[in-house]
Amino acid sequence: VALFLGGLFQWNQWNEKGEDLNQVSLDDSCPGKMVEGKIMANYGTFAEEYETTLSFRTSDDSEKLYYIIPIGESGKFIAFMTTGENYDAMSQLMIDTLDYNAGKISTIKGVEVRGKLHQMSNSTMSYMVSYFQETNLLGTDKEEEIKDYISPYVLEYHNNRMAIPAMAVAGCIFFVDILSLWIKPFNMKKRKREDEEIQEEEEYEEIHPEEAFKEVMRRKKEEDEETLKQIELYLGP
Repeated sequence: VALFLGGLFQWNQWNEKGEDLNQVSLDDSCPGKMVEGKIMANYGTFAEEYETTLSFRTSDDSEKLYYIIPIGESGKFIAFMTTGENYDAMSQLMIDTLDYNAGKISTIKGVEVRGKLHQMSNSTMSYMVSYFQETNLLGTDKEEEIKDYISPYVLEYHNNRMAIPAMAVAGCIFFVDILSLWIKPFNMKKRKREDEEIQEEEEYEEIHPEEAFKEVMRRKKEEDEETLKQIELYLGP
């Protein structure tokens, strides 16, 4: 029940109406805020998450990538963290961003996203600053000047489709729990009836030992006759 209710709460939370990504206010209320809209520029990938074992990388695939995107109307940048389903679209957006800035194209289609804002960690901030220093996109390599262009938040992408199978699993578990609560008393009642029948037979044997012996022999005879019939059917006439 707790799992089902927890899944329902998370599903409602993720499906709440989000603020416009390109108009959200960057203040202390940002952490935990749901936003949605189109990312209209991608200035590159600056960090990734991948599978490791004992600190050694075990896969060439990236579990998550971090992109630099503009946020709101402030002219500042934040990190956009997403999984593989957006890699191709974000890669194309980076090409479109370069072409737009070079005057090769006049419009950008953008990438529609929805997610939640989180406070940026110190390590993520460090990676982003290093990226700007290496690429010189801001025309400076001074850390403090670069940080003036960064709003310390990470937008974590969320796919609403993931909530459906999660809720389905939680619903199945909830149904099994309810079914088990119904089956358990049913089995207990059945077991109680069987115990009562056994007790009655034992009491009858104590009061009428001769009749009980005859009943046992009668049952044995019926079983022997049934066994002989099965053997004849197997062997044939």
